Amino acid sequence: MAATGSIVEIPQAAAAALNAVAIPSAEAGYTFMMQILGNEATPLIFGSLALSAAAIVEGLAMYEATTALVRTVE
Repeated sequence: MAATGSIVEIPQAAAAALNAVAIPSAEAGYTFMMQILGNEATPLIFGSLALSAAAIVEGLAMYEATTALVRTVE
């Protein structure tokens, strides 16, 4: 028997919203880093690290928001 209702739908919607933002950011950071490493333009790696850090921070913020949201639904 599968769970239904807001206890399932709210976290799924939050995860989808997180994925819509964080995954493209993480992919952009990864692509930029691979481009830098491929071109041996090591000083530019700091820009890639900033993109990756932003994606991580967004992911953590959405995780905290989702966790808080689930607690209010329970």
